[in-house]
Amino acid sequence: MRLRNALTTMISLAVAARQSTAHMICAQIAASIGWNSVFLPETPQYTTDILHWLGSSTEFPQCSVRPNTVEEVATVLALLGKTNTPFAVKGGGHTSNPGFSSTTGVQMSMKNFAGVDYDQNAGTVTIGASLVWDAVYGKLQPHGVTVLGGRFPSVGVSGLLLGGGYSWKANAFGLGSDSVVAWEIAFPNGTAATVTDANDPDLAFALRGGGNNFGIVTNFVMKAYPQTNVWVGRGILVVTQDNWDAVLSATETFSSTVTDPKAQIFVIFGSAGLVVTNVPVSFVTLSYDAPEQPEGIFDQFLAIDALIKDISSRSLLSLVQTGLAANYGAFTRGSWDTIPTPSYDRTFMNALVNQTVFWSDKLTSSGSILVGTAIEPFLPSILASGTTKTAAYPYTREQVYFPTLLAMYWLPTSIDQTMIAARNSSVDTLKSVLEIETQGAAPGVPYSNYAATLQTHRLYTLDVKAMNHVLTSGPYDYQKPGFLRRVLSDLLGAGLLVQENEQHRNQRKILNPAFGTAQIREMSDIFVEESLHLRDIWASQIGADDKRVRLDVQLWLSRMTLDVIGRAGFNYRFSALDSVEPDPLNKAFSTVFGTANRITLWNVLQNFLPALRVFPTKSRAAMKESQAIMGRIGRELLQESKKYLYATGEKGDSWRARDLLSLLVRSNMSQDISENQRMTDEDVLAQIPTFLTAGHETSSSATTWTLFALCQDKEIQHNCVKNF
Repeated sequence: MRLRNALTTMISLAVAARQSTAHMICAQIAASIGWNSVFLPETPQYTTDILHWLGSSTEFPQCSVRPNTVEEVATVLALLGKTNTPFAVKGGGHTSNPGFSSTTGVQMSMKNFAGVDYDQNAGTVTIGASLVWDAVYGKLQPHGVTVLGGRFPSVGVSGLLLGGGYSWKANAFGLGSDSVVAWEIAFPNGTAATVTDANDPDLAFALRGGGNNFGIVTNFVMKAYPQTNVWVGRGILVVTQDNWDAVLSATETFSSTVTDPKAQIFVIFGSAGLVVTNVPVSFVTLSYDAPEQPEGIFDQFLAIDALIKDISSRSLLSLVQTGLAANYGAFTRGSWDTIPTPSYDRTFMNALVNQTVFWSDKLTSSGSILVGTAIEPFLPSILASGTTKTAAYPYTREQVYFPTLLAMYWLPTSIDQTMIAARNSSVDTLKSVLEIETQGAAPGVPYSNYAATLQTHRLYTLDVKAMNHVLTSGPYDYQKPGFLRRVLSDLLGAGLLVQENEQHRNQRKILNPAFGTAQIREMSDIFVEESLHLRDIWASQIGADDKRVRLDVQLWLSRMTLDVIGRAGFNYRFSALDSVEPDPLNKAFSTVFGTANRITLWNVLQNFLPALRVFPTKSRAAMKESQAIMGRIGRELLQESKKYLYATGEKGDSWRARDLLSLLVRSNMSQDISENQRMTDEDVLAQIPTFLTAGHETSSSATTWTLFALCQDKEIQHNCVKNF
């Protein structure tokens, strides 16, 4: 009980502190851009700014902010960043994920970016970030043009374009994001710019599907396309399972045979709604991007016995506004997820239908619910149809994956977790079906506009220019994630690999003298000595037997580099090359990192629930014991270094004063370092595991691959022997 009360108190204090910070930043924002742009709870503007298409996506911030210009957006961003205040940006508010465009901190609304400006000469349209697509189509309809936007009402411009964006013209012209030619954007550092492929191709690449991770876009400039009326066969509602089978057959035929880029279908299977639940229905939209459709394309669908058939030639705006989703705004709560689907064969579509029926039956007793799945077949050439050939979504265009949607909606808040668990279970089942069908092939990239939370993917790159930029041009703009810093801090202490910003600058300033050219040159003898030692060991093993000998190069080089880093780093002899049994410090180091590298459910949960780290476990006890050994030996080495330096002062010239730890201690004691910038003993000790981590396995792996490359080329071997 005491523990629970203590935790409750701590959480309450943390929440109160965060809310206090948010209140203060609201006042600072008002002072910067004007009180007429900041709205507090109970004002009508605040209410409008926080409302989302789904009530479950709405949170209650301390204030809402409506900037008027991109420069004001940049100003607000800079203020939020300086105070580390939680915030969110809302465009159309159509996301199903709480926290994506909602917050309990500061809500930024794009309400004042609502223009639709058609430039006939340039053939482009500039669109404000707050709009929904039916509003955009309404403005463009008198001009006889359109853009590659959303297919259903209430879908926002910003979210769709920053996530990729499928339109009714996608088969012919590619994704909506591919047709964007410029972005007006505000950056977290307080600046703003207009980004194009010409002036910043890397950022343009990222903005095509990378979400709002790179700044806040206030206006999009898109290509305009001619638009006539479209032929629509909309509203085939099927009640019986026999008719569902007919819809599935027609869908499979269409997906596998139709190649006309103007033809498109959208097929939904689900329960009827929140009032009359558990009534299986299918809703099919047939669209042809011309006033009349050619014969034969939709015949199989049109032959199905349906409750409603609504076939006509109408405007694109009318097609969008009469969508089934037009009524979804009444639904209080909801959640989506997506399954990247390589093709719509009957096996997978049957699994989709079975999941819909199963969960509709199972959940109907929980309250008013709707379960639905959407089949969205596009042409295999869809990604090649756009003018852009590379983009963040999808990052590879060699294989097309269709964005199959699974959606659940409900009324009572009491069943939130039940519905989300059902969604997760259904998605897992469908992914398993695909895995069997594709024989374990790598899954496609989830369409982020449909994806649920916890599907975030980390970005990996082999691009040398990108790595150079991240590591040298803007190291403090690309900080390590918080959970990674916590993990590294638990393992290594607060060393150079963990610190950011001013703390990192201070440590680096003190460490730099130890890594000067002259100091590194002094250490070269150690590398040579240990290399010759390893050479002699290999020679003795090879000479001991006339038969072929297998050497584990990686293992031996790992031992050698450990000996090197021990001597060069902190004048410690591991003697790894000479001993089978690991040294106590080596053993402790291996235990700590061996435990950390084991992936268990408990370890994963600790990333999301840090409080779990206080619970004792066998592996945590072993890690603590090993860390204590590392700390004890480290303190002994530190005291020896200090003792020697105090005895010899700046004149000591023996090797004892030239290892990295001693050089670090000397630098830290320098009169050039102010008292408040000096490292504590704990900070200095944290550099020992940092040296081991940075210099051990990295060096051995690089050397192993270097030797492997040399073994592949006899000419290079000959030149090396000749020249060295």
